[in-house]
Amino acid sequence: MREWNAAPSPVADPQCVHELFEEQARRTPEAAAVVLGPRPWSYAELEGRANQLARALRRRGLTAETRVAICAERSPEMVAGCWGC
Repeated sequence: MREWNAAPSPVADPQCVHELFEEQARRTPEAAAVVLGPRPWSYAELEGRANQLARALRRRGLTAETRVAICAERSPEMVAGCWGC
């Protein structure tokens, strides 16, 4: 892969993608996170819906290691489903 990126880029504080999303939601809760459909969803709304789904899955006994399938049309709800699972 050297021919694509010969220079290493050090990462000072590596974070998981969900941590980066949560950080962005805290920094800019009213900013548009999903622009698809009749109106955009803010980071606060997307995080809230994803957390609502995550809590519902946990109540049903699912854990971090449980596989969950998502069957949805391209929509803000699909994005929330990806973050909530």
